[in-house]
Amino acid sequence: MRKVLLSVVLILGFPSLILAGNISGSVRGTLSLQDSPYVVSGDLIVNDFDTLRIEPGVVFRFNRNVSFLVYGSMKVTGTLSDSIKFVGNDTTGQSGFWSGIYLYRAPDESLFSFVAIRGASVGITIDQCNPDISFSNFSQNLTAIDCKAGAVPVLTQCLFRNNMNAGIRVNGSSPQIIRNEFYYNCSSKIESVIVYNTKSAGVIKQNILAFNDMSGIDCSDSSSPKIYHNTITNNEFGISVQNSQPEITNNVIFQNQNGLVMDNSTGSVSYNDIYGNSIQDLFGVPEGVGKNERINVRGDSCDQYYNFSKPPLLVNIYAFDFSPTPSSPLIDTGDPQNPGKIVYLGGAPDIGAIETTYVLPVELAFFRYKEGKLEWMTAGEKNNYGFNIRRGEDETMAHAQQIGFIRGNGTTIRSNYYSYSDPSVLRGKYYYQLEQIDLDGQFHLSQVIEVVTSSIVQSPVVYSAYPNPFNSETTFDWFLPNSARVSLVIYNIRGRRIATLLEKTTKSTGEHRLIWNGANDSGQKISSGVYYGILTIGRYKNMIPVLYIQ
Repeated sequence: MRKVLLSVVLILGFPSLILAGNISGSVRGTLSLQDSPYVVSGDLIVNDFDTLRIEPGVVFRFNRNVSFLVYGSMKVTGTLSDSIKFVGNDTTGQSGFWSGIYLYRAPDESLFSFVAIRGASVGITIDQCNPDISFSNFSQNLTAIDCKAGAVPVLTQCLFRNNMNAGIRVNGSSPQIIRNEFYYNCSSKIESVIVYNTKSAGVIKQNILAFNDMSGIDCSDSSSPKIYHNTITNNEFGISVQNSQPEITNNVIFQNQNGLVMDNSTGSVSYNDIYGNSIQDLFGVPEGVGKNERINVRGDSCDQYYNFSKPPLLVNIYAFDFSPTPSSPLIDTGDPQNPGKIVYLGGAPDIGAIETTYVLPVELAFFRYKEGKLEWMTAGEKNNYGFNIRRGEDETMAHAQQIGFIRGNGTTIRSNYYSYSDPSVLRGKYYYQLEQIDLDGQFHLSQVIEVVTSSIVQSPVVYSAYPNPFNSETTFDWFLPNSARVSLVIYNIRGRRIATLLEKTTKSTGEHRLIWNGANDSGQKISSGVYYGILTIGRYKNMIPVLYIQ
């Protein structure tokens, strides 16, 4: 780690002490790495209208019952290799040794990224403010995060492990709790992992909650969160609801003691896999939930709200791999209306926290119907035995037939063109899909295209971005069978909008091309990393991953 000088410390209210690594009182400016670790001997305060920045790698060791009180702005941004640590000044790692960080009406630009907080009573209390907290680690606290009094923070991609009481406690607030992981919390059995009280709302989306000693999610007192795309397993309860109205959609709830338990509550329960909970899967749920009366797109029995009960077939939860296997019933069986607004591949979102990317090991440049025949081109192939051509009566391909086979080219970096004419169709609408087969017998399905026998392409065709990776510019190409409104927006891996290249712009029938130079909406070059182009054509939404290298 590099050593730098302490930038600024301002004495306000009462003396700040920074001598030989000791610190207390009012601070602002920048706390550098040079005197780290800092022993915090008395309460720290960031006053109204002040800003405190902390450099990567800094360590704070708090004496017993000491707090960090924040009324101004906090910019706590570590890095993956140099996180910023807030811990108790003891050798035991005792939960509740120090009091934690308390944000009270702090400005919205406050943020915590790549931070580790351990041993506090409450790691971070968020009171009437809206900070961003991401890529951070909360462990061995009594409670990790407390949201109260109308707070609307964004809490994303954090790890919550071995916190004795709650992971996130929500009172009268509406946080965005997205893509976090929660393991081995609630050993005191006093509170649950994510606790909603006092008419709280917000979103709980794409989280993994596993091996905790109480409920994964508990809602009470007229709370109404939107609970989307979570994987909840091996807890005492999966989701417990009392006197509340949550929206519970696209979740995996399995191998808990109790699955979904509702008491004097309404709300909606749809498109969930609730299976193998040892005491009971369902209790007190809305009428019709759990009573199978129809078949879903994969041919599995489900209730009128498309909930089903089947083994989710995850890779290995005991090795913390919660991904669906290729044969999992979770794949493409989520709500096709996509209420969670996640980026997905396939005909519908997957159920659970992890959206699979089981795509062809063959990179398809395009797959389309043109001039009376199907045609596709590969940009490269690996272990490609060939393609089965499948035809179905609707876009679900639930009763698709194999109508032909085209041999592949094994492993090659060359582009290869393929075509197939379907001689048996009559005039009308059909749906086609490629089933690519590896040399070892494994298979992978392409997108579904909709065509009519009049040779008119009914669905848009989206080609891969090229070059990819890129370091100066990349090109997006697409084909429109009819004029349509088109949007093309670039997002980073956290789902933040980076650049808007097209916004609901009407484009005519035919081929279209747009070149992106790697700049954001402010005209600045983005940093190296993985990004996603979301190309929306009418009701069709396509994700195009791109890798930018400076």
